[in-house]
Amino acid sequence: MDMRSQWVNSMRAGVAVAVLVSAAVHLYIYAQGFSGIPVIGPLFLANVIGGVVIAAAVGFWRHWIPPVLAAGFGLTTLAAYWVSVIHGLFGVREVTGGWPEIVAEAAEYTAVVLGATVAIILWRQANSRRARTPARNCARTRAGRLRSRGAAGPRKSPITAGRTVPTAGVPDDPTRYTPLKGRIGR
Repeated sequence: MDMRSQWVNSMRAGVAVAVLVSAAVHLYIYAQGFSGIPVIGPLFLANVIGGVVIAAAVGFWRHWIPPVLAAGFGLTTLAAYWVSVIHGLFGVREVTGGWPEIVAEAAEYTAVVLGATVAIILWRQANSRRARTPARNCARTRAGRLRSRGAAGPRKSPITAGRTVPTAGVPDDPTRYTPLKGRIGR
């Protein structure tokens, strides 16, 4: 594993931990009395469940989508928190002090920054892999799928009526294929 992959995996772990910390703090606050508040209680519980699912996705799926979800999770949670602090949200006005608020806010900022960074890196890696695929070795089939025309697999010839003939040692001239022996219409 190269150094870049180790850094990306470390940042992915950081994103997952940040989202889990935010979810754990929301579970703690939910258990401390927010469970009895009509709209905010279920939203805190949804935040916990969503955080666990997103953290698992970031940890197990190496794709750019889970880090984007983690950054979005952090942004929406921060936005709801600050709306609640400034204006109030569903009748609840949040405070800015206390260890749960500070820990959750730090975890959400971390999820936003690291999630966006990891998403950009993974997205660029995916696009660079696609750009390196040589177009001259691929052709579209009638169904629209790509198939390789390289020396890796057999070629089809109209002479063999749909059957494949190995191409090892056969020149690229399609008229030089040898038809298969035996009955074709079995």
